[in-house]
Amino acid sequence: MSSSLKVIGVVLAAGRSTRMGRTKQLLAYRGRPLLQHVLDSAAQAVQLDRLVLLLGHRAGEIRESLELRGADGVFVPDFLQGQSASMRRGVEEARRLGANAVMFLLGDQPLVSAEVMDRVTEAYREHGNPVVLPVYEGKRGNPVLMDRELFPELLEISGDVGGRAILSRYEGAIREVEVCCPGIHTDVDHWQDYERLL
Repeated sequence: MSSSLKVIGVVLAAGRSTRMGRTKQLLAYRGRPLLQHVLDSAAQAVQLDRLVLLLGHRAGEIRESLELRGADGVFVPDFLQGQSASMRRGVEEARRLGANAVMFLLGDQPLVSAEVMDRVTEAYREHGNPVVLPVYEGKRGNPVLMDRELFPELLEISGDVGGRAILSRYEGAIREVEVCCPGIHTDVDHWQDYERLL
């Protein structure tokens, strides 16, 4: 494949945090908002060509609390429709930016390292699989990278589901990348998750 393949990182952070019961993007973790850690790691990922931050619920307040670190802040007007709305908006931005692939980063996974993002991107550029994702101790995690050939299908997803809704169609073509980062499995959905993180 080619090192010239353009990969855009898209941070999904538009949700209402209904399971948490409060705006988790702004929860304090090590002196900064939870979401800031995701942006900081993505900014350190040298293989990502550009970063897009998707906001919806309380977008203005969240935006003001962050250092974007070079990310483009983009509003998701239909965020109430669930995660699929963010997926579609992310794909639209990736297309607009001429991306060959998009890496979906979850705004509630502060422990995913820049090294993981770089290794997944490097594997895509080397092998060209339509889907590339990290694996830790035999279990798949995030972030998931998807080639532009999947964009039409991602734009058809609806409801509160993400890109995994179409992964079963590409099972034989998924490239798994072994990483040494348990953070790919750590997301903060409930208050108990936040307590464990702390």
